[in-house]
Amino acid sequence: MVGAETIAGKAVYQVTVTPTLVGNTDPKRGTVYETTHQRGIYLDQQTGLLVRLRYYRHPMDWRVGVPVEVEYSNFQTIGGISFPMTITSDIGDQEITQIQYQSLSLNASVADSDFVEGAIQ
Repeated sequence: MVGAETIAGKAVYQVTVTPTLVGNTDPKRGTVYETTHQRGIYLDQQTGLLVRLRYYRHPMDWRVGVPVEVEYSNFQTIGGISFPMTITSDIGDQEITQIQYQSLSLNASVADSDFVEGAIQ
C-alpha cells in the first residue's frame, strides 16, 4: 500500500506490486529490474473498484520500461456485478485504444451456429 491520491476527481488507494530478482544479483541490476517491472493498482476508496492499472512494456530492452496505463470507468451494475463500460489504454502519453461497451448481458444463450469450426487455434 503506497497511499492515497486523486485520479480524475476520485479518491483512490494506490497499491504497488514490485517483483524482485532472486539469487546472487548485482544490486544495481536488481534496482533497475524492480523499477521497470512494477505494477500499480489504483482502487476507488468508496467502491473498491479498479480505476487504473499501470504496468511497463519493454519493446527493446528489459532495462527500459515504457509505462502503460489502463483506465476503467463508467461502471454499470448488472446482475449485482459492476462492469467498466469504458476501458482506455495509454502508452506513455499517447492513447492507443478505447473500448466502449454499449450493453452487457449475463448468461446469454449462444447458439452452436455462432461458432465456425477451426476458426480458433
